[in-house]
Amino acid sequence: LMVREELVLERIALRVHQVDWKVIGDADFDESDDLTKIDGIDKFVERKLNALEIISFEQISRMDARNMEIINNAIEFPPGRIEKQGWIDKATELMI
Repeated sequence: LMVREELVLERIALRVHQVDWKVIGDADFDESDDLTKIDGIDKFVERKLNALEIISFEQISRMDARNMEIINNAIEFPPGRIEKQGWIDKATELMI
């Protein structure tokens, strides 16, 4: 199982260039948030997001519709799942 997960994470990391970093901001690897506090993000989904260099509530809160679709596809979710689970609103709440 661990080998399979590592392969998935490697595949996802190859998509990092698809994210519009001007919109969501670059990751500051000194300060990461516990993304599992957002409904729908478990430890493996958090590892997927980290593979894309998404590590903070602030980055998630800045997602626009285009980035949401790119990230949703990159982490191999069914279409629209991030939006349906309300990640942006929850990340914004957690920043306060």
